[in-house]
Amino acid sequence: AAGIVPALYEEAERDGIINNVRDEVVKKGLPDSKDAVWQYFVDKCRDNLHIVLAMSPIGEALRVRCRSFPGMINNTVIDWFVPWPHQALLSVAGVFLAEEKLPDASRGDIVEHMVLVQESVMKISDDYELQLKRHNYVTPKNYLDFISNYKKSLKEERKKVDTQVARLDGGLQKLIQAAKEVDIMSEKLKIAKAEVDVKSKEVKEMLEVISENTTKAEAKKAEATQREGELEVSSVQIEVEKREAEQALEMAIPALEEAAAALKSLNKDDITEIRSFANPHDLVRKVCECVYVLKGLGLKDLSWKASKAMMSDMQFLQSLVEYDKDSIQDKQIKKVKEAFQDPSFTVESVQNISRAGGGLLKWVYAIVNYHGVAKTVNPKRQAVANAEKSLRQAQKDLAKIKKDVIELEELLRDLGDKYETGTAEEQELTAKAETMERQLIAASKLISGLGSERERWTKDISALQQKRVMLIGDCLLAAAFLSYTGAFNFDFRRTLMVDTWEKDLREKQVPVTNNYRIETLLTSEVETAKWASEGLPPDELSIQNGILTTRASRYPLCI
Repeated sequence: AAGIVPALYEEAERDGIINNVRDEVVKKGLPDSKDAVWQYFVDKCRDNLHIVLAMSPIGEALRVRCRSFPGMINNTVIDWFVPWPHQALLSVAGVFLAEEKLPDASRGDIVEHMVLVQESVMKISDDYELQLKRHNYVTPKNYLDFISNYKKSLKEERKKVDTQVARLDGGLQKLIQAAKEVDIMSEKLKIAKAEVDVKSKEVKEMLEVISENTTKAEAKKAEATQREGELEVSSVQIEVEKREAEQALEMAIPALEEAAAALKSLNKDDITEIRSFANPHDLVRKVCECVYVLKGLGLKDLSWKASKAMMSDMQFLQSLVEYDKDSIQDKQIKKVKEAFQDPSFTVESVQNISRAGGGLLKWVYAIVNYHGVAKTVNPKRQAVANAEKSLRQAQKDLAKIKKDVIELEELLRDLGDKYETGTAEEQELTAKAETMERQLIAASKLISGLGSERERWTKDISALQQKRVMLIGDCLLAAAFLSYTGAFNFDFRRTLMVDTWEKDLREKQVPVTNNYRIETLLTSEVETAKWASEGLPPDELSIQNGILTTRASRYPLCI
């Protein structure tokens, strides 16, 4: 009662406290003896240390403590807590629920209902004591717990409902989105099928072009092969004919060479000698006339004078050497051969008369002989030339055909590459279209199968939204049940829950679920089945006690 607890500190601890406080005592000008400093410390603790004791007046415990420790009466200020008045209850509930999301139309009714719950429990507790001789103390703490439980329960249940609504709405949105995507996929499938049709048509047309060009190419190849074979035969034949003609011509070449040699053996003096003849021998004159005719100077008016004029040319001998033997005409040969009718018109005869005349006659004979051979050979040569010309033209044609074949083969390769690419694209587009069609069929079946689910989920969302509205009153009843009904038996609980609280809420038109049952909100069939398997009786009172044991904000007292 004096405020001193003997032997609270050991001597060493007490000396430490005194030493720590001594300076403060000295500064204040107080005596600094050991007892004085200690008393200063005790007074300071008494002035600054405040102890709040909260004791329940229930039973004999408070009475016994007061007798044992009279200082609790003499040295304390006693505050007796009495039931809060009606206005205080309204004010407290209004403050605590000010930030809560509640309908403005129902907020005042909810606060008044909370006050009614507190007051109805206080009243029924008296009846409970009279009937069953059991005390149930209702304090402001119960009221505060009631408000706290209501806020907590409302928040948790709203969260549960919002989660369920969000999940169902997410499913609905997925179904709606899936239906839209099915429509989009259907349009894409139409486009894809159209693309496949276009690509198939292109590939088919390309195949026709390839087939047509392949036929052309094969025909060209066959023609080229045939032409090439024909040209090989023609080349061999022409070569044979050409060789025969050249061999025939070569028979006349020695005579020409001999004549050329005879001409080369002559010189200007030999020609001058012949020219000097005023009246030459008849054979010499004929030789000169033959030369005159062969040179193409004329067929008539042949005379020694004309022959001499011919031989007067400084290039006479050279012109004979370079004579164009292939341009001789038949009339020239015919005219020359008239001279050959004379048996004495021979090289030897003329040689005996004039060396130069013999050489010229050798040349004349060689030219006439060459013409005879060439006349026989020339048709062959002409035929060979024509054949060679035709061969060259055929070779050109063959080269063109081969070029055409190469171009066609290149075109076929290019078309083949395009065909392969087009076929691959067609197959890819077809595969995509088939995959898309399978997906579309599966999606359509899924959407069709989930059509009933969509309707059910829509109804469930509507029911949950309605349930969320009803939570305002449902959670009020649940919070009141958890905060007040633990001490009562089943009948009193029913009187409070149904006949008093639920009735009041319905009269105030606060939203409450029809056929409200506390078990529906605060537990589940799974949980109650578990309790039953663990030995809890399945009656309503036992289930309520299970709810109070597991969901109440305070530790339960189980008797």
